Amino acid sequence: MELKLVNLTKKYGDISVLNHVNLIMTPGVYGLCGPNGSGKSTLMNLITGNQQACEGKIFFESEDKFVDGTYQSDENLLNNISTLNKHGA
Repeated sequence: MELKLVNLTKKYGDISVLNHVNLIMTPGVYGLCGPNGSGKSTLMNLITGNQQACEGKIFFESEDKFVDGTYQSDENLLNNISTLNKHGA
């Protein structure tokens, strides 16, 4: 299983929150650390399809999740994203 972000960019007006993020995630445990306003929630919202990226691509299992410029969320991807709250921690 592989989640790949390629040149992912998100802007709010003139403010760039994520600027050409490139990342490959394979099975494992990951954490996002950073100060308030650094783009942690925005990144998760882009991956889950709750927000749209300004630029870039998201691939899950080598499949491009953008169709005609719109992100197509994937049930299998969403089922594989876990939070501590889901596991009762």
